[in-house]
Amino acid sequence: MGRSSARCPNGVRRRWRARSCRGGGLRPICAGGMRRRSCWRGLRRWRRGEGGGMAEAMVVGAGAWGTALALVLGRSGHQVWLWARPETAAYVEQRRESPKLPGIALPESVRPTAEVRHAKQAALIVYALPCAALAQRMPALPLPSDAPVVVATKGIDPETGLRADELARRYAPESPIALLSGPSFAREVAEGKPTAIVLAAESLALAQQAAGFFSD
Repeated sequence: MGRSSARCPNGVRRRWRARSCRGGGLRPICAGGMRRRSCWRGLRRWRRGEGGGMAEAMVVGAGAWGTALALVLGRSGHQVWLWARPETAAYVEQRRESPKLPGIALPESVRPTAEVRHAKQAALIVYALPCAALAQRMPALPLPSDAPVVVATKGIDPETGLRADELARRYAPESPIALLSGPSFAREVAEGKPTAIVLAAESLALAQQAAGFFSD
């Protein structure tokens, strides 16, 4: 991963911009940060799978974008749970592809599920459902307090007028939240084509940790 020595005064917002590397991973190319929060004291802990393997992640939403991000994580060496409704999870399990991205096979490291319980053991949560569904889905997830939650949802909540990351903070106040967005297409990301994506966070440590999951 790239490094930056940029520093800003306390209270100045910084953000990470990320770009794709080979295989569709993400690499930070500039950095910034702002205030520290006590609930982020566990950010430095990098949890591994059994036997010292790579970390386990969960992507909530098996649409085109969620599946593409699950593919990036899987190709980066992580074990990924891809959450979907039961009928969609069964479809993906049988055909090893998402109905939203036909023709793109899922690696064995990406496993579909209709069970939210897998979030409890995840070292990373990626939320990729529509913003309007966040209020219903986020409270149902058993989120580990030290696992970054990357919100990969565009748009504004129609009822509150909040952005998806702002709404996520309301329903997961103890979780470190990051926002992933940018001018990209799900199929191009899934196919590993060059693209550009922005990863924004309120902490340099959080931005580095979250971006690291997507890097090969």
